[in-house]
Amino acid sequence: MWRALCSPLLLLLLPLMLGCGEEEAITPPNLAADVEALRLVMIQDPAHQPLEEMERVAQDRPYEAARLLRTGVIPAAERQLARAEAVSVRTDEGGQLKRRLARAYRDRVGALRDYREVLEDGARDPDALMAALRAQSGADRAVLDVDAEMERLVSTAPRPPVNRPTEEAPGDGDDEAQDSPREPQGPRLPRR
Repeated sequence: MWRALCSPLLLLLLPLMLGCGEEEAITPPNLAADVEALRLVMIQDPAHQPLEEMERVAQDRPYEAARLLRTGVIPAAERQLARAEAVSVRTDEGGQLKRRLARAYRDRVGALRDYREVLEDGARDPDALMAALRAQSGADRAVLDVDAEMERLVSTAPRPPVNRPTEEAPGDGDDEAQDSPREPQGPRLPRR
């Protein structure tokens, strides 16, 4: 009789016992981790430097600026779009932020292409030039809006406790900096 009861019970418990040895911890989705991953993509934008260089020459040498857009800025902006689309997020809010960020970068690529066409034409049409600049500015504003939304979401979420050092580091006399935790900083984004 004991055997008859133990066999079905053992069969039910065997999968649980076999799974216990694995050190596979399932971590719950974390919005702060999603925001950190998205901000890392934003901070490491490969288009910033070539875009700044192109902007320095655009007014005086539109054909050179168009070449810089074609050979450096637009490919870098496309890589940034691919990075934004590829970043892994685990929360619904993170997914929404990721989609908004990717849309903003996609709009930026389109605006940069339009701007390149205007510059290749010698920037003769002021209306086309203004439309291209507005589109580029709008895409940059959308990136900043996503960053502001991330800050709002993370600042209202509960934060883990800050581990404070028990001793002052040798030669470090800045007590105030050690006593207060650092606030998270947003990405360094281009100024328009």
